[in-house]
Order: sequence, then structure tokens, then C-alpha cells
Amino acid sequence: MKISIQNARKKIGKLIDLASQGEEIILTRRGKEEAKIISLANSKVHKNVPQLDDFRKTVKPKGKPSPTSKLVTKEREERW
Repeated sequence: MKISIQNARKKIGKLIDLASQGEEIILTRRGKEEAKIISLANSKVHKNVPQLDDFRKTVKPKGKPSPTSKLVTKEREERW
């Protein structure tokens, strides 16, 4: 299904419902395809994205941590 961005703004809830049912929604601007709304459940790309937690466990910092890096690490941990 193709729909202009302007019209999609008015019907976003319905478009998301259609996408979750497997419909692929193409958003257009001045007749040119700009974006796509798809269901994450049906997305191959979403399934292939590795979890960052697994990646973070493999990263080993080099050298001694500086006071600044300790502060940055602490702030990052507080956010997550």
C-alpha cells in the first residue's frame, strides 16, 4: 500500500494496525517513495540485529581507567 506522508499523519493508528497484520506501507512525498512501515515481528532485519549486552561483554578496556573514564562509565551504568 502506498500513501502520502500527509495522509499517513491522519491515519497513523490504522496504518500501524495494518503493518502489524503483515501489510507493507510505503510512505511517499511528492510521489517519491521515502519510507516504509513494516511489522517488527515480520522483519528479517530486526531479527538479525545482535543484542548489545552480548557485545558489551566481549569488549575489554585497555590500560588503567582515568578519572574521567570512571565518571563516564558510572553515568552510563546509571542510565541503563
